[in-house]
Amino acid sequence: MTEATVSIEDLEKIDKKYSDGWSAFDKMKTLTRGAPEGTLGRLLWEAYGDGKIGLAKFHNNLRDLVSVGEAYDGPMVFRLLEELVAFDNERGYAMSYSSFDLPGSPEFLFRALEAKEGDPSFGEYLASRWEELPEPYASGLAAVLAKKGHLPVESLRDGLARELAVAFLEDSSARHWQDRIPFVGKEWAEILVAAVQSDDVDWVGTDEHVRVVREHVSPTELVSFLGKVDLGYDHRLPIVEEVAPAFVDHLEKVEEAILKLPEAEPDPYNPKVPAFVPLVCYYRACQLADEVPSEELDEALRETLAAYRPRWSGSNFDQHHQRLHEILKAVPEDRLEEALLSAENVPWLLIGAAPTRKVCERVAAGLAEMDKINVPHNFESHRSLALASGGADMAKALSEVLKPGKGWQREPLTAALGMLKDPVAAPCRGWDARR
Repeated sequence: MTEATVSIEDLEKIDKKYSDGWSAFDKMKTLTRGAPEGTLGRLLWEAYGDGKIGLAKFHNNLRDLVSVGEAYDGPMVFRLLEELVAFDNERGYAMSYSSFDLPGSPEFLFRALEAKEGDPSFGEYLASRWEELPEPYASGLAAVLAKKGHLPVESLRDGLARELAVAFLEDSSARHWQDRIPFVGKEWAEILVAAVQSDDVDWVGTDEHVRVVREHVSPTELVSFLGKVDLGYDHRLPIVEEVAPAFVDHLEKVEEAILKLPEAEPDPYNPKVPAFVPLVCYYRACQLADEVPSEELDEALRETLAAYRPRWSGSNFDQHHQRLHEILKAVPEDRLEEALLSAENVPWLLIGAAPTRKVCERVAAGLAEMDKINVPHNFESHRSLALASGGADMAKALSEVLKPGKGWQREPLTAALGMLKDPVAAPCRGWDARR
């Protein structure tokens, strides 16, 4: 099929027949199959320019349509941006851009600027009108224009850098649009740290964000950044091995910075434990430096142990915590035991760092007395890991708490007791402490 055999009228018929963009675009692709590459894009842009077909409903396909840069100009794309704003507003949420895009900046926009790099008037036109769009579309367009050199970074409105930083920090998909940010290197790192130190940012999405700033900020600034790393995901330990070496020569300053962090806020579903990641990095740095961690941080350690409640689980859950146990052992056992015993909540996931007799007794008693109605999220896997960490001392402690009554955990605790006394035979009896 040639381009001449497909007309705009053919596309209009399909557009009127199918209200959703996916179906309409699929039929149009079928119709133009065999035609020269770019045929569908050229015809749709021509139809759009003549007001015959709207493109907003094809928001999922615009990244392909803009590949034919000669088919459109600045006014056409700006009009499309205005229509996408209305399209999103009609539906009550953003459909034109996804979590993988810079907020307010659909993927097609960045691709269009790349396709039109030989036409400076395209970027200049968009740069002359970006402030006419509502947020976040205005900021998204301005950031991309600045990144591509069509706007000087200094001309961006006040506060835009902070807004981009907040969006970047709290978005776990932000690594996908990092290359759209007009700020780079140390400047961007300083903007991010300032945002983290404000009340605008509640958490940092992933350890990928830490990597963006790690080489450009001081160890104390890095502590404030790590203090807001979200505990809900299992990405924390890889960054520990990258951060800890930077702390080795600055242990005292790191200690001071950790002491200035906000107190932990225990919550079974959404705990805030600002000192957790910084402490783990600090303890690992102490191991690397062959230094004993400061006793001044023991209170922060107690708060951290009491509030620590990860919301994830998976195949590497046990290995993750075994590695945590190894790092926490940087703290002398008597101090670590005291921290585990004095924590307000039973820190069963971390007792493997110091599974002493007293710790095992406290964990066994706490588990046996726990109210079935108020068990934390992922309790079964947490209990399993705690019971497996205690060895003979845990077996003895379980024997003591199982004597009197029949508590709701008696069956799994009894099974765990059998495993601890006879770890070889237990699997043959089908032991599973998570039952």
